Amino acid sequence: MLTYSLDKKGAIPLYEQLYRAIKKDITIGILKAGEKLLSKRYLAKRLGISIVTVETSYQQLKAEGYIYSQAKKGFFVSEINPHHPPVEKI
Repeated sequence: MLTYSLDKKGAIPLYEQLYRAIKKDITIGILKAGEKLLSKRYLAKRLGISIVTVETSYQQLKAEGYIYSQAKKGFFVSEINPHHPPVEKI
């Protein structure tokens, strides 16, 4: 089970910290294509953060092509083409 350590008192917003951690796990292959991500509610509870924070992170990852969603099923890791990686939208 993946664990993410977030600095709740740090200068970097929590959603950004979570986004970076998940993105790293995807790009280095810890999270594999097609793998289901933890539910927003479960991850928020586990990390002691709001669901909105997780939602913001997931939406950023989705906008950049790292993950995709399926209605009533959740979020999944996208197939990443090493020759055409997703584009970061800041």
